[in-house]
Amino acid sequence: MSENLQETALPIKPEIRPRTPDEILAHGDAMVRFTLAIIIGLAIATLTFGGIFVWFKDPQYSRELWVIIGPIISGAIQGAIGFLAGQHHRASRKKHR
Repeated sequence: MSENLQETALPIKPEIRPRTPDEILAHGDAMVRFTLAIIIGLAIATLTFGGIFVWFKDPQYSRELWVIIGPIISGAIQGAIGFLAGQHHRASRKKHR
């Protein structure tokens, strides 16, 4: 019975799965960067489109709204850039060891 199970099992292709700890770390770093870009992009898009919608609906109130969401958008962009710069610095330090 175990012979049949081994014959029908799908083989794991060695080129698909990471082999070394460095490859696993690189894969994890890439997933973190991708997830960060998606989350920050969705947050900025939501705030921007919300602000544009309010601007068309009530221009007087939109000035007050943009005073609030403008710094949030710029902070999100600066935080993402700072995080990615730190990731890049960490990766370059590890190569020189």
